[in-house]
This record gives sequence, C-alpha cells and structure tokens, in this order.
Amino acid sequence: MRTGKVVRVTQPATRDVADLVWNGNVGGKRAPSGQYRWALTVASGGTTTTVGTGTLSVGCGGSPSFHSYTCNGLPTLLGITNAATGAGTWLTAQTGKTGLTAAGSESLGAATAIVPFGDVTADYRNDLLVRRSDGSLRAYFNDGTLNFAGNRTVLIPGNFNRYNALVHVGDITGDGRSDLLARETTTGRLFRYNGNGNGGLASPAAYGGTYKTITRFVGPGDINGDGKADLLVFYGGTMYAWYGNGQGGFATSTPHYLGNNYANLTVIGAGDLNEDGKNDLILRNTAGVLGRKLGNGNGTFADYQTIGTGYQKYAGLY
Repeated sequence: MRTGKVVRVTQPATRDVADLVWNGNVGGKRAPSGQYRWALTVASGGTTTTVGTGTLSVGCGGSPSFHSYTCNGLPTLLGITNAATGAGTWLTAQTGKTGLTAAGSESLGAATAIVPFGDVTADYRNDLLVRRSDGSLRAYFNDGTLNFAGNRTVLIPGNFNRYNALVHVGDITGDGRSDLLARETTTGRLFRYNGNGNGGLASPAAYGGTYKTITRFVGPGDINGDGKADLLVFYGGTMYAWYGNGQGGFATSTPHYLGNNYANLTVIGAGDLNEDGKNDLILRNTAGVLGRKLGNGNGTFADYQTIGTGYQKYAGLY
C-alpha cells in the first residue's frame, strides 16, 4: 500500500452531504498505478476528525511506477534462464510479501542487452529496450500483459554495439519522459538519449569527461526524495550515488558513499518493493540468494534482508 501517498480529503462540517471526487492526481501529477489509502476528515470548531478510511486502486492509465510492467504498479523483474534464446520468467512483487512471484514466461530471442525502460510512447505503460548482436536496438511496447514477445516493436536508429553499458534511470531531464544513458566502450564517454514520447529516442548528447573507471551503472529512480532521477555508480565493489539535478545532469563532484561490499552482487534498482513511496534495491549473490535493501527516502538504504533463494538459475536479472 502506498502509505507515502495518502489521498486525503477534508470536508467542512455542514448539514449537507457533499459529493467527493478525486481527479486522479497527486501533487499536481497523474497518480502512479497501484493501491492507495484514502482518509476522509471533517473539520468543525477547530477540530479535525477522521470519519472514514479505505483503499482504492489506480490501474492502467495511471502514471507507470518505476520498474513496474503491470497495471498494479508493483515492481517487476525479468529473469532470463537462457541467454541464447532470451527465454525467461517475469517475477513480480506482491503486496504484503517480501519475495518475488513468477508471473509469466518470456521469449525475446538472443539479445546482447535488455533494458527495462520507462514509457516510450506516452501511453502510461513501461516498455523494454532490446539490443541484438548486430547493434540494433528495438523498443518493445507494453500491451498490459507480462509477455513482450510478439508485441509491436520499433527500431531505434543507431549502432548500439559501441556501448558497453546501457542503463535506464528514469526521467533525468525533467520533461516527463524516460531517458537512456550509454557509455562508449572505446573512449569511456557517457551519452544521454532523451525520450521523445513518440516511440523513440533523440540524438545522443555527450557528457564531459570520461567514465572508464566506473565498473557498473545502476538506475534506481529517485532515491533522495527530491523527485529527480538519480544514478548509482560502482568502482569495483564500492557504491556511490550521483544525485540528479532534474536538468539532465548529476552531482558527480559530490558523490554519496553507500558502502563497499557490492563486488560479488548483482544490484538492481527495483522500484518501490514495500509500497511506502520510496525506491528500493534488489541484490543477488553468486550462490543465488536474493535480498533487498529498502530505501529510506534520503539517499540511503536500510539493512540487507534475504527474500529468496535459488536465483542462480537465471543467467541475468533485469
């Protein structure tokens, strides 16, 4: 339940019964898909009393939550069991549970990169980016079900084999569209592809400097509560956060240290696992043990919790 996003309506006490209508917005923006608690309060004589509470669901048509590919707004991961065929299983979070549940099969074909992306077409559904061995990158459009094979796709122009890292971090430019970061293998330069909202990406814009010494990039969404997408970077097993400025850049000169015990862990920016309005991490070790670190909403994460075993069967988790 999204306790961090309570829909609250206050009605002055009168003898008339008022019709209360929610327009589906939270903070002036379309509410993310998922479940919400609501509370109705009545103000009288300087005292406010809660007279009713309940829950409601925002389904398809709500703003898609980070790393969610269904209409319930819960985080969804893709586990690939066979990289040569792209066969795998969708794994979803469940309300009130700590683990992940298998929710459908997938068969994307042989891919050299899979990027769980945001909303490519402005239809309020998150999509997938898939790179093939020839360097082509295609956007697979979400039809509301957990199986992208056979869905409509569109080719994104360019040779994406020049990059050894492709990462979705969310909307880093503040225009409401998801963006892609890509690191060039030969030079270490970092590029940003802005989403255009029409099923594609704009031409790449280069950041200054070189980023060869970074061993991994992970997109966690907003982790410090300022509404701007952030980036996790790794130097070996050490993790830092670069906070986004909402204008396409990051505070690279003031990285925030987040620990040095990540060398043998797969780290995924998984979205809001426990529905508290804060983005979290999922981690897998080499023995296939799956864990999570819940976000505190201030750029830090809570202690590690084990949430499952047997995940070594997946060649990749996305």
